[in-house]
Amino acid sequence: MNDYHRILVATDDSEHCRAVLQRARALLEDNDADVSLLQVLNHVPATVPSDIVPPEGMDKTTWMELTTRERLTRLAEQNQLGDAEVMVVSGSPREEIVRVAKDRKADLIVLGTRERHGASRLRPSITDSVVHHAPCDVLAVHTTCDIDKGGDYSSLG
Repeated sequence: MNDYHRILVATDDSEHCRAVLQRARALLEDNDADVSLLQVLNHVPATVPSDIVPPEGMDKTTWMELTTRERLTRLAEQNQLGDAEVMVVSGSPREEIVRVAKDRKADLIVLGTRERHGASRLRPSITDSVVHHAPCDVLAVHTTCDIDKGGDYSSLG
């Protein structure tokens, strides 16, 4: 196995990201590496739901980036990745994950993948795109979703 020094973990807000974070933590046990957590906000809604209102004077994008950064920081601490750099960017996950990996000179990208169904199988997944364009190794962690129990397909992949 390669020695990894800079690991980029691309994650999202889904419950399935925990499997990705656990794998990243296991990698850190075998490698003396710096880890960065990345979430790409690929859609900033034009309207914020009425039960969620940004503080007065703060635009929606800034507010979403701030709250996402706070959630990632908590996830890092909960998964014993407290020293991880936390990054939130806006754009296409396919492009931004690869761009950040290049900018950070990452040795490894860790991200989740899951089974796809229906029309989503007709277009390349985020994982496929990252694998084909990444400047480094990519570890795709299989995440599961039980749609019969109310799960969704919000995990990267």
